[in-house]
Amino acid sequence: MRMWKPMLTCTVAALAVTALHATPAAAARGSLTLVTPTGAAVVLRDPAPGCHTSAQPFTGVANRTDTFVTAYADTGCSGPSQVVVPQPGTVAVGVRRSVAIPR
Repeated sequence: MRMWKPMLTCTVAALAVTALHATPAAAARGSLTLVTPTGAAVVLRDPAPGCHTSAQPFTGVANRTDTFVTAYADTGCSGPSQVVVPQPGTVAVGVRRSVAIPR
């Protein structure tokens, strides 16, 4: 009986590691809208994980995805940031230039 416990532990650990490596990074489901100071909207549909730099600054975020996003003041997802949870409506975030989708 004592030999089965270490073997079972190793098997469970191996399956857990395999599952972690087999899971690909998935896009957030839904739409993420970045609203510029002039009211123009840039819509990202099912945005991929990672940092997205906007061609123009934005001041509002409408997060209709299935995950939180983080809006950053500078390009490359750096500088002061604000987390925006999924919700109806647009959240004022100040002047921002990039947004990160979690992996």
